[in-house]
Amino acid sequence: MSLTDNDTDLTAINGISVTATGTPLSADGTYNPTATSKITEIAGVAVDAAGVNQFITALKAGANFASGDNSLSLGVGTIAAGNSSVAIGDRASAAVDAVSIGRNTVATGSAVGIGPGATAAGANSFAGGKNAQVTAAGSNAVAIGNNSQAGRGEALNPGTNQMLAPSGKSAVAIGNGAQAQMDYDVAMGKGAGAGSFGLPSADISNVYIGEEAGSGVFGGGRNVAIGARAGKDRADDSDENVAIGNEAGLERGGSFNIALGNQAGSSSSIGATGALSTDDSISIGRASNASANGALAMGARAAASGENSLALGINASTKGSGSIALGGGSTANTATNVPSATAYLTGQTASSIFSIGSETTGTFRRIINVAGGVKNTDAANVGQLKGLGNEVQGLFGDDVTVNSDGSLSFSRDGENTLSAYLTKNGLPISGIPGSSEPNAVVYDGASQESITLKGTQIRRVADGTSDTDAVNVRQLKEAGPHFISVNTTKDDTNYTNNGASGTDAIAIGPTQGAIGDYSLAIGRLSVAEGNDSLAIGRQSRSLSEGATAIGLEAQADAKQSIAIGQDSRVENQAGNPEADSGIAIGYEARVTREHATAIGENALSESAQGQAFGYESHVHQNSKNSNAIGNFAEVEEGSESANAIGDNATVDKNAQSANAFGDRATVNAGATSSTAIGTGATTSASNAYALGTNAQSSGTNAYAQGNQAKASAIRAYAIGDSAESSANRAYAIGSGARATQATAVSGKDAFAIGTQASVNEDSAYAIGKKSDLYR
Repeated sequence: MSLTDNDTDLTAINGISVTATGTPLSADGTYNPTATSKITEIAGVAVDAAGVNQFITALKAGANFASGDNSLSLGVGTIAAGNSSVAIGDRASAAVDAVSIGRNTVATGSAVGIGPGATAAGANSFAGGKNAQVTAAGSNAVAIGNNSQAGRGEALNPGTNQMLAPSGKSAVAIGNGAQAQMDYDVAMGKGAGAGSFGLPSADISNVYIGEEAGSGVFGGGRNVAIGARAGKDRADDSDENVAIGNEAGLERGGSFNIALGNQAGSSSSIGATGALSTDDSISIGRASNASANGALAMGARAAASGENSLALGINASTKGSGSIALGGGSTANTATNVPSATAYLTGQTASSIFSIGSETTGTFRRIINVAGGVKNTDAANVGQLKGLGNEVQGLFGDDVTVNSDGSLSFSRDGENTLSAYLTKNGLPISGIPGSSEPNAVVYDGASQESITLKGTQIRRVADGTSDTDAVNVRQLKEAGPHFISVNTTKDDTNYTNNGASGTDAIAIGPTQGAIGDYSLAIGRLSVAEGNDSLAIGRQSRSLSEGATAIGLEAQADAKQSIAIGQDSRVENQAGNPEADSGIAIGYEARVTREHATAIGENALSESAQGQAFGYESHVHQNSKNSNAIGNFAEVEEGSESANAIGDNATVDKNAQSANAFGDRATVNAGATSSTAIGTGATTSASNAYALGTNAQSSGTNAYAQGNQAKASAIRAYAIGDSAESSANRAYAIGSGARATQATAVSGKDAFAIGTQASVNEDSAYAIGKKSDLYR
């Protein structure tokens, strides 16, 4: 029963419209608590007091009502209150063009509610399952599963204490307890999206797939979470994150983060309490965690906790800003490695650390195939150090030997005196036996600040122990990097270590360059052109700010875009806006529009906010906010806000807000706002529904439910296995194939209810098993 704010003007009873007149206010305009109303019409028909009493008595006794034209009401207290409505089940109610099946089920205009307690309150929505709910704001939304929910009503924003407008347009919630509250949200799996609370925005669209994926989240949009508990309890207002794997991104906040692998990028993987928040981080591998802004952790349990740091390898870890740990178990820890300390000999100060081992665990690696250093900041190889030793030996000649312990042995003459030739400023020094031959080592001047040699080699140098001691070749070898091998030629680019031209950029291997500030390029001919970009793999290219390209010939053209996998692409195309924040993961996966996602081999998304998941899944152009999930799933051109979920599921051209759920489920071209659910289910007209294996609904506003059920005319209803309704506003309810005396209706405005009931006459009724009416 519905009342106005005055509690005196009655507007509806159990969904049936009524007209009542009254005087709710006193003469002075104040509320009159003793005011009364008088019912004058019920469902548009004038009634007197006796008629009202009969109506109320009937409701109390559990009577059903079918008050709309061509409506059907079956069950105790059931109400079909709109034209062409169907209500089946105790206390079920259906409005205009709606279908409500099940006890206490409610369906509003052009909606379908199936299951006890199911509510489909949004226009053109579908609610299937016990207590499944689509709210009034959930136009074109779908909720499938017990206690599932698509959309939400007006709610209080706990951050601002202000009311938020209702939302849920075209949302999809599939799974027991799944919730998709925001416009265009997708939540699939038990408890997926449950308890999440978003803020209204024109471009918010989250995808949660997996048990409890994306649940318990406040605010944020354009996030993707795939896997059990992936993205669960994420920090408030986190945007454009990707978490793939069980518990990936769990309790993780911030924006533009990527987590791939079980527990990758989750707070629990590093023992953190509460939500951890970072931006632009990448975690790849089981329990890997990049816990600082711009960090990259790749490998099982790899951890990068310094900003813009890189940890590559199982159990590799970094704890300093801009540091790199390369190889399994390698550590770059500022507490023990002290990057700010002054270097030996040169006095230089490093800004970060590059580590290929761990002093703590005794893990040390050799760096092999290292070219000879040229510049002061180049690394030297063993060949250069050996050459340095030979030069030292040559300085003394045959009369001096560098011993194995680093000491020098001098030959003596017959008088037991040292034969040495020392000069100062080119002249002999008196008082020392010897000749005037200039073989001695002397200072260049009285200030004793320098000594100039002529390619002289010093041999047998002992290990230096103090800060001012000389070091020998063996100490230099041990001090050099280990376990980093770059096998290339002098002709390759970056041979002279000039490939990193951006501020704090890193180029490893014969790359074409780390051009952007803070960029990283690893692999032959790789290019990291944008600031904060990452290119890993041969011929990989990250061309814009914050872009990531990982894999052979992977390419990320747009800002904050991600391309992972061989030949994966996020492309800016001529005539289209940039594909900012696009994500392409998989062999030859490709994205061409902003905020689009393509995951899977040959997956392709060509529309803004389009999501393509699965082998050769495809969202075509001009199909904004559409989803194709499953191998060969496809949303054709011009079908905005459409969903094709299931292997080979298809939404054909210009079928806006259409849905195809199930293996080979199909929505044909132009069938806007239609829904096909089930293996091989097909809809071919606007607002048509087909539920069941090979169910077909080809008439406008037609409804076919049951395996092989067919509804082929305007507002035709066929409910039951192989039931068929082929005339306008005809109803067929029952089971059995037509070829074997199945339920069939071929008459206009006709009803056939019961197993194998048949009607072929206009405005005729056949009720009961095997009943028929033919003329």
